[in-house]
Amino acid sequence: MRVRVHWPLAALLLLLTINVQAAENFSGQWNTIWGSGTAATNLTMTQDGNQVAGNYAYRGGAIVGVVSENVLRGSWSQTDGARGTLEFRLSPDGQSFQGRWRNGTSGPWAPDSWNGVRK
Repeated sequence: MRVRVHWPLAALLLLLTINVQAAENFSGQWNTIWGSGTAATNLTMTQDGNQVAGNYAYRGGAIVGVVSENVLRGSWSQTDGARGTLEFRLSPDGQSFQGRWRNGTSGPWAPDSWNGVRK
């Protein structure tokens, strides 16, 4: 019995699979802006499975979190003792995210966003 492969369709399915995998990955370097758009810092993140860890220059910042359905939920901390929670939603093409943050683990989200664009 011979199996016939439709190569153009197989190639398209492979490309779609690769593109979906790339879109779900926060790994890399990001230019980020938070606050009223005047505060900026570089953020480097590494994703292993659904776990993400990263750091940013502003006040020795660090983040950790878990990705589910293109949303990173986690926490941030800084060497000055400030800490809180965050939520980043990755764009479909994986080149940017829109996020929110707050001080502490509960209460209202900060009125300003924390957004990033891949370098």
